Amino acid sequence: MAATREKFATQVNAKTLAALRRLAEKEGRQLQALVDEALADLLEKRRTGRPRTHVMDAYQRSHARSQRSLDQHRVAAQLRPVQHETRIGPAP
Repeated sequence: MAATREKFATQVNAKTLAALRRLAEKEGRQLQALVDEALADLLEKRRTGRPRTHVMDAYQRSHARSQRSLDQHRVAAQLRPVQHETRIGPAP
């Protein structure tokens, strides 16, 4: 059985709404679906004192990817050959 839906009107920051519309377009979803998800996330976070599990899982995966990328960058920087200047003749 589908949940009963109720219309309501509100105002939101123009930049936030524009970003939400772009996200809905990118994900191929309706704006109201994203608003429903955001409100459910907020209520769950307030109820439990933390974000919903899938939100934290996504954050942790993203953090792990970022950490791996940083680690690879550091390793690559350490493996770069050091160029030494060769001089012929007396040192200055």
